[in-house]
Formats: sequence, C-alpha cells, structure tokens
Amino acid sequence: MDILEFAARGIKEDSGEVVYEMRNKESKNIFSGEEYLHYIFFHNSACNKLYKTNFLKEKSLLFMEHTFIEDIQFNIRAIFFAKKIACCNIFISHFTQNPESITRSNDTEKKIKMVNDIKKVILSIDEFISTNVRENSIAYKPLKRRLSSLINLFLVKSLLIKRNTEQNMVDFNYFKKKGLYPMDYKEYTYPKEILRIIFNFPFTYLLANKLRS
Repeated sequence: MDILEFAARGIKEDSGEVVYEMRNKESKNIFSGEEYLHYIFFHNSACNKLYKTNFLKEKSLLFMEHTFIEDIQFNIRAIFFAKKIACCNIFISHFTQNPESITRSNDTEKKIKMVNDIKKVILSIDEFISTNVRENSIAYKPLKRRLSSLINLFLVKSLLIKRNTEQNMVDFNYFKKKGLYPMDYKEYTYPKEILRIIFNFPFTYLLANKLRS
C-alpha cells in the first residue's frame, strides 16, 4: 500500500467541540492512483493520510517549501503516482484548531501571502497535469475540476483582502491567457458553485475588483 487515507476531526482546543470532519465514503477496494482520483473525493490535507516512505522517496515527492496550502499540490502528485491506495472511515486523529493559523488569522500580510501561494500552487498543478496526465485518463477531469476550484478560491480571496488591485488584474488576465479561465468545471458545494457562476462573467470580477479599490 502506497497511501492510506483515514477519517479525522478538527476540534476546539478549549472545549473539544468538533469543528469539522474529514471522511470518505466507505470502500473496501484498493485503487490505483488514477482510479482513486476518479472514484474518491480525497481531502486536500496531508494530515489524514499515511504514506509509504519508500514510495515517497522513489517518486521524489516533497512538499513545496514556505508555501501555504502545499498539501493539495503534494497530494495530487502523490495520489496520481500511487500504485495502491485505499481509504477507511475509522477516525484515527483529532487536530486542535489554532485561531492564529493562516486560514483564521486576520493578519493582512499572511492573507496576501495565502493568495499569492494559491496562485503558485495553481500554476504548479497545471504544469503537472500538462506534463503527466493524458486527456483520456480517468483522472484528467477530476484533476481539472480540482484546479478550477482553486482558481475560484483565488478569485474570491483576492477580493476579500487588501491586495493590490492592479496585481489582481494582472493575475486574472494571466489565468485567461493560460486557458485556466473561465472555470469550466462545477464546484463541490452549492455556495462555491454560485460564486463560480458569478465570477465566470469577466465583468463581474472586474467590477468587484474596481469597487473595492
């Protein structure tokens, strides 16, 4: 087995209250990496997975250093290259939620870095797909959908923080030039899908970006 994905919970440090759960639909199958990407919705986090050390070494799989949300870029590569991967719904870990983490902190510099790193991860994943994943692979559309979701995340967060308006437009036009915009794949949740539909009209993003300046 190269990778095992298990269930986990995020909890509040003071009360132990469950904030979120990570779990997949139960499956007794062992998949190839491409099959897993097609049939199973994997969670972005690396914290609910066990990786075979030799597998990581053989594939030279490392995290992007000093980069937020590096988990998803790592997992896309790791899962795709895995020969054997499985999931279970047993809760193995509980993670304490840090109110000062990058996703919860109000620190402006951290939030700007988060948006910049989302772009960095998007471009890395896009290059990986272009280089390694055939269009007739059953993993191709799931990976393109995950990439589309990241672009949606970037567009939303770029409007919510005090990021340079001109830089937002530079990045927006760059995604268009790279063929990453408009976002062609449906989102995973209804609220995010509404945002995808809204921001798939270029005028909407341009107007929102202008109004926040």
